[in-house]
Amino acid sequence: MSNSTITMNGDTYNPSSVDFSLPKIGEARRMADGTQRFYFVTNKRQWVLKWNTLNETNIQFTRLSQLATLQGVFTFRDHNGVDHQVLVLPDNYTESLVAEKVGRDGVKRYDISLTLTEV
Repeated sequence: MSNSTITMNGDTYNPSSVDFSLPKIGEARRMADGTQRFYFVTNKRQWVLKWNTLNETNIQFTRLSQLATLQGVFTFRDHNGVDHQVLVLPDNYTESLVAEKVGRDGVKRYDISLTLTEV
């Protein structure tokens, strides 16, 4: 049964949204006559996971920032319970903080985006 809970590297997360895409991997070349050609190799799944107003004291916030620094492949279980081997490519993790998301108690709340690419 599908739900919004996912697992990454053995830890459970509840993102605000999960966007899925299936980009083509290959090489585009322009021919001498101006024709565009694409040499298709394969498709690789890609997920963009987003968290809105994640409290800086939340354990998910700490785990996400650590997960983004991993340099190797890890297991991602999607919301349908299917396991995938993925990695975080450079520049695929962002934290966004705006003044309106700092509470009166001084606690910061971040919007986080993490992109996972299938290996």
